[in-house]
Amino acid sequence: MRRRLAVLAAGLVSATLLGGCAPAPTASSASAAPEASAAATPRGACDKPAANPIPSQRFDETVQQLAHATGCFIDTDLARTGAVRVHAVSEAMSIRQALEKALAGTSLDIVAQTPNRITVR
Repeated sequence: MRRRLAVLAAGLVSATLLGGCAPAPTASSASAAPEASAAATPRGACDKPAANPIPSQRFDETVQQLAHATGCFIDTDLARTGAVRVHAVSEAMSIRQALEKALAGTSLDIVAQTPNRITVR
């Protein structure tokens, strides 16, 4: 069976079956300001600044560093994505931007995102 690994706020790593339940959206992620335009960048846990520079390393190591203590849920199947080498990130930017930069030019892509969750395949 394929497993999906999710990295949560406190660096908690939990494996769940793909058919398992995803966490329910929180009130902050379910509500959006009515005046916000559809083209506006989502604002949530994944938009918090990345605290430390991240070296070029395996994707699973990068995901854990980016998600640690942010609340940004990064959903991926580490059996397929974990060993892929991703780029270093050294500038100050959001977790979302850091992940985009780390994945640029690799075989991995962000396939879905919300203010508090990013899915990588």
